[in-house]
Order: sequence, then structure tokens, then C-alpha cells
Amino acid sequence: MPYRRWLADLSFPLAPQHIALQEYRDTIDETERRVERLTDQLRQLVPTWRWAPVVDALQALRGGITKAGNPHARRLLAEAAWAYPSALARIAPGLLARSGPP
Repeated sequence: MPYRRWLADLSFPLAPQHIALQEYRDTIDETERRVERLTDQLRQLVPTWRWAPVVDALQALRGGITKAGNPHARRLLAEAAWAYPSALARIAPGLLARSGPP
């Protein structure tokens, strides 16, 4: 990745600066590994989820919803994204009431 090469090429004259840069690099590496682990865990759980067919259908559209791709799928996903917060606002109070105090 280009930003990795850029980070690898950075160097600073003072040791504390170099130490801080190395800490940032290590943080990026660990975060990417965490994202990879979480993604793998979610992939294992999705087949047992009740919304798995919806996820499969949406993944089938991946790559085809760009401006040069499928305009219907792009519009559908945009409308669903706009509708989601209001649906969540109606559902969330009921879920909180059933879950009880934290």
C-alpha cells in the first residue's frame, strides 16, 4: 500500500520522534489485525443469522453499485440507508425496555 511505503520511508533525527513513529506504525498494524480477526468472526457468524439471505443478496451486488454500475441497486441502498436511522429510533426503545437496566 502506498501509505505503508510512505510510513516506512519516514525518518526523524531524534530518537523520541522515531520511537513515537514506531508506536504509530505498531498501532496501525495491530488495528489492521483486529479488523481482520473481527471480519473473520463475523463471516463465521453470518450464516447462522436470520438476515443471512439479505446479506448474501447485498454481497452479490458488491462492486456493481458504482456510478458506472447498477443505478437501481445504488438508489435502493441509498434509500435503505436513509430509512435505517428512523427505523432504529422506533425499535431501540422497545429493545432497551426488554433488556432491563445495564
